[in-house]
Amino acid sequence: MDAAALAVAAEIGALTASERGSGVADRALELLSHLVPSDASALQVVEGPFTSFLATHGDLRHVGAASADEFLRDPNLPRVVGAELPLSLSTDPGNSFREGTFFRRYLEPAGFRDGVSVHLGVGGSTLGFLHLSATQEVFGHRERTVLAALRPVLAGWLHRERSTSGLSDRLPAGACAAVVVGGRVEELAGRDLPPFLGERGFRRVLEQCGSSSERRLTAWWDDGRQWYRFVVEPLHHDDRRRGGHVPLLVHAVAGPLPAGLTRREVDVLTCLALGMDNASIAQVLGVSLRTVHSHVEGVRRRTGSASRLEAAAYAHREGVLHPLRQLPGGGVDRLSHRR
Repeated sequence: MDAAALAVAAEIGALTASERGSGVADRALELLSHLVPSDASALQVVEGPFTSFLATHGDLRHVGAASADEFLRDPNLPRVVGAELPLSLSTDPGNSFREGTFFRRYLEPAGFRDGVSVHLGVGGSTLGFLHLSATQEVFGHRERTVLAALRPVLAGWLHRERSTSGLSDRLPAGACAAVVVGGRVEELAGRDLPPFLGERGFRRVLEQCGSSSERRLTAWWDDGRQWYRFVVEPLHHDDRRRGGHVPLLVHAVAGPLPAGLTRREVDVLTCLALGMDNASIAQVLGVSLRTVHSHVEGVRRRTGSASRLEAAAYAHREGVLHPLRQLPGGGVDRLSHRR
């Protein structure tokens, strides 16, 4: 690289080493445009089966966010991931990229003639991809070598973004939080621990959540003093995964139950969300059928639901659920949702 290119590369390195947040990605793409000529660029992040653009630079209006998901289904993806030197359209000897559906559906209609994708990964895990597109064939050996040199820099920054301190910055204001790996609790910088983490019932909830790396639970918990709306979600591509345990991010915000619901009504609403009839609800909660009927009507009235089915949909949509100690695993396997 010439002196000017080295200076830009050094600035990108310094930026990603010292700063955090999506603004860093925006600035890095802007700097990269001076180092490697392109008309548009995007930093794509990947977490399990989900993906999105963290930052974009240039005109990508005709490409659209849907292309991020489509890229992960492209048959050429293994070639991109396994390439020692990033591959480009203009240097692809077999033209398989140019003949593929991704180029024809997204890049060609937008006027792009060349493109290069850089796999960003740490420890065998995919964190994301860097994409550059151009209206001319410009990504030759020199440009691909530069991108290969920057690959560990950008991958390292993405990895740090998913570290403990990065997680803390993305949580709601006032939330208490922790990362749980197996039975071990790790604090997050600047966050109090959820006060109910050590409760036996909640440990059962975490055990159930930890049995799947693809499910997220949003529900409510009462620690005896106040209610908390909590979220438990698995952390993918996390270096704390050891002994087969999936690291779980647990965060919660204290507050009153929504819609003026009572504790018993939330329990009944949870049972409705699990598809139970009144007889089953009465048996699980240890109350009479008359009491269940009264609570079901109260739940419908408070949530503005015209039917039991609509109330159940409300419970799942708004996360107004309460893991029940009377059910195996609190019912978590049926209350959680795929991420």
